[in-house]
Amino acid sequence: MPDTRYFVRLFERRGRDLVAARPVEASDTLAAIGEALRRAQEAAGAVVYACTADERGDCSDTEIIIRIGEVPDTYLPAGSARD
Repeated sequence: MPDTRYFVRLFERRGRDLVAARPVEASDTLAAIGEALRRAQEAAGAVVYACTADERGDCSDTEIIIRIGEVPDTYLPAGSARD
Protein backbone atom coordinates (compact mmCIF):
# COMPACT_ATOMS: atom_id res chain seq x y z
CA MET A 1 0.00 0.00 0.00
CA PRO A 2 1.39 3.46 -0.91
CA ASP A 3 2.57 5.66 1.92
CA THR A 4 2.98 9.45 1.94
CA ARG A 5 6.38 10.68 3.10
CA TYR A 6 7.32 14.28 3.92
CA PHE A 7 10.74 15.89 3.48
CA VAL A 8 12.56 19.17 4.15
CA ARG A 9 15.49 20.13 1.94
CA LEU A 10 17.65 23.15 2.78
CA PHE A 11 19.62 25.24 0.31
CA GLU A 12 22.88 27.00 1.12
CA ARG A 13 24.51 29.74 -0.89
CA ARG A 14 28.05 28.98 -2.04
CA GLY A 15 29.32 31.89 -4.04
CA ARG A 16 26.67 32.49 -6.71
CA ASP A 17 25.26 28.96 -6.49
CA LEU A 18 22.49 27.50 -4.36
CA VAL A 19 23.49 24.04 -3.15
CA ALA A 20 20.92 21.54 -1.90
CA ALA A 21 21.57 19.70 1.35
CA ARG A 22 20.46 16.13 1.96
CA PRO A 23 16.70 15.97 2.61
CA VAL A 24 15.44 15.30 6.13
CA GLU A 25 12.26 13.25 6.60
CA ALA A 26 9.45 14.53 8.81
CA SER A 27 6.48 12.73 10.33
CA ASP A 28 3.76 14.86 8.70
CA THR A 29 3.08 18.11 6.85
CA LEU A 30 3.02 20.36 9.91
CA ALA A 31 6.23 18.88 11.31
CA ALA A 32 7.94 19.38 7.95
CA ILE A 33 6.80 23.00 7.64
CA GLY A 34 7.86 23.75 11.23
CA GLU A 35 11.28 22.19 10.63
CA ALA A 36 11.70 24.16 7.40
CA LEU A 37 10.74 27.46 9.06
CA ARG A 38 13.13 26.83 11.95
CA ARG A 39 16.08 25.67 9.84
CA ALA A 40 15.61 28.16 6.97
CA GLN A 41 16.82 30.91 9.31
CA GLU A 42 20.30 29.35 9.08
CA ALA A 43 20.16 28.65 5.34
CA ALA A 44 19.43 30.52 2.13
CA GLY A 45 16.14 28.69 1.73
CA ALA A 46 14.14 25.52 2.22
CA VAL A 47 11.54 23.45 0.43
CA VAL A 48 8.98 21.05 1.91
CA TYR A 49 7.70 18.29 -0.31
CA ALA A 50 5.65 15.12 -0.08
CA CYS A 51 5.82 11.98 -2.17
CA THR A 52 4.05 8.68 -2.49
CA ALA A 53 6.34 5.82 -1.49
CA ASP A 54 5.92 2.25 -2.67
CA GLU A 55 6.69 -0.92 -0.69
CA ARG A 56 10.44 -0.41 -1.25
CA GLY A 57 10.31 3.23 -0.15
CA ASP A 58 10.87 4.62 -3.66
CA CYS A 59 9.11 7.95 -4.17
CA SER A 60 6.83 8.99 -7.00
CA ASP A 61 4.15 11.64 -7.48
CA THR A 62 6.18 14.27 -5.66
CA GLU A 63 4.46 17.53 -4.73
CA ILE A 64 6.12 20.69 -3.42
CA ILE A 65 4.17 21.97 -0.39
CA ILE A 66 6.04 25.21 0.37
CA ARG A 67 9.18 27.12 -0.64
CA ILE A 68 10.84 29.41 1.89
CA GLY A 69 13.57 31.89 1.01
CA GLU A 70 15.89 31.14 -1.89
CA VAL A 71 15.01 27.93 -3.73
CA PRO A 72 15.93 27.48 -7.39
CA ASP A 73 12.90 28.03 -9.64
CA THR A 74 13.85 24.90 -11.53
CA TYR A 75 14.13 22.67 -8.44
CA LEU A 76 12.05 19.49 -8.60
CA PRO A 77 12.56 16.69 -6.06
CA ALA A 78 13.11 13.11 -7.21
CA GLY A 79 9.89 11.44 -8.25
CA SER A 80 8.28 14.59 -9.61
CA ALA A 81 6.55 14.74 -12.96
CA ARG A 82 9.60 16.21 -14.74
CA ASP A 83 12.08 13.83 -13.04
